[in-house]
Amino acid sequence: MNTYCWHSAIQIRREGPYVNGYPLHLRQGDLDGACGQHCVLMALTLLGITSRFQVENLSKARGKTLSALWNKAERNYFAGTSGEELKETLQPFSKLIKLKLLRRSCIAHTLESLNDGGIAILKIDSPFISHWVLAIGTGGLANNIDYKPQWLLLLDPGFDAVRLSPWNAMLSIRPSTYDWHSYKTATGCQRVNIPSVLTIRKIHSVKR
Repeated sequence: MNTYCWHSAIQIRREGPYVNGYPLHLRQGDLDGACGQHCVLMALTLLGITSRFQVENLSKARGKTLSALWNKAERNYFAGTSGEELKETLQPFSKLIKLKLLRRSCIAHTLESLNDGGIAILKIDSPFISHWVLAIGTGGLANNIDYKPQWLLLLDPGFDAVRLSPWNAMLSIRPSTYDWHSYKTATGCQRVNIPSVLTIRKIHSVKR
């Protein structure tokens, strides 16, 4: 039986994924290269670090961490962002989240983060695209004994949210020849590589 699992903070509404009663998905513009920044903001919202109101008013933020995030994010808003730059964008929140930038076994690290209550920002590359997407869950086959994930459920800032769904794109977990993965969106399916992933976990304080 086909089964889908996504982050527990996500609620499904008619318009798509919501967190705490507000839309989660952020749609990038046609001219910017801010897919990474949009994924960062969705990640922080999903983990409860920021709110939708704070995201929408980020350029006017007065708080130290949000102001630092905006200053780092706007540098590459139109130029695109490397993995190192994406990680640096999140450094103002280092006391609240644990970050790892990895370039090997990216799918395995993504699954590990999702299973641990975290999320991951994946880089997808092909001859036609170089893009960041946010992994929020998995889809696969389940029976009474076990569950075998076959797809990563993603929020892609390059496409609109899908009605009544927490995701708008899917990435095959098992690669084919030459380490290609199948990437499905509203416009069709293409082959992509996964050169890097930034895993994000919320640090939970321990009460003494």
